[in-house]
Amino acid sequence: MSVPCRAGCSICTALNKCTACLNGYFLGFDSLCYSSCPVRSYIDIFSQSCQLCYFDCLTCTKYGPCVTCSATNDFRVLNSSTSRCTCLDGYYESLTQICSKCSFGCALCI
Repeated sequence: MSVPCRAGCSICTALNKCTACLNGYFLGFDSLCYSSCPVRSYIDIFSQSCQLCYFDCLTCTKYGPCVTCSATNDFRVLNSSTSRCTCLDGYYESLTQICSKCSFGCALCI
């Protein structure tokens, strides 16, 4: 008995568990196939899958540099000299996706 697959999926073990995608689709972290990878990931054409960006990037290239950052959700801006997303003034780096807020009254903190 064959298992029905979702759109874009060529091989699956269950309706929501794809193990290979059709050409032009990429395997996501949730085992579904996408025509483009979600934010915080990039397309790896060799593995035909979505790979994670660095934790601070909203979007990135295959080679690691951030392309965009999220000032509204993550409190980060793109540093053009490093191509990484750094914390806005009033926030500090906590090595997670979202920068942590400085204590009340501080403009800069570490």
